[in-house]
Amino acid sequence: WPKARLLKQPEGISFKVVCGGVGTCNDGNTGDGTCTCDMSGHWLDLPTAPCSACQPGYWGVSCNLTCPVCENGGVCDEGVLGTGECLCQPGYWGPTCKG
Repeated sequence: WPKARLLKQPEGISFKVVCGGVGTCNDGNTGDGTCTCDMSGHWLDLPTAPCSACQPGYWGVSCNLTCPVCENGGVCDEGVLGTGECLCQPGYWGPTCKG
């Protein structure tokens, strides 16, 4: 799984690394501050927001739904807030922009 290094906090400051709510932080005295995403489809987009975005081609709140193959220059509305529908270029229509 992809990993990102989180900034370590100064000694004595308590904080919680949530890894987007879907990952595990390698924390503690021997940890290195990396997040490992637990759910299929997630990726680590930024060190400040790990496990909060979908890999390309995935959509849905769990990033576990696969986008269709969009034709004729169409692109999938992917991501956590995506619909999984193909967004078609002008002149094309249908579930995969084939028409």
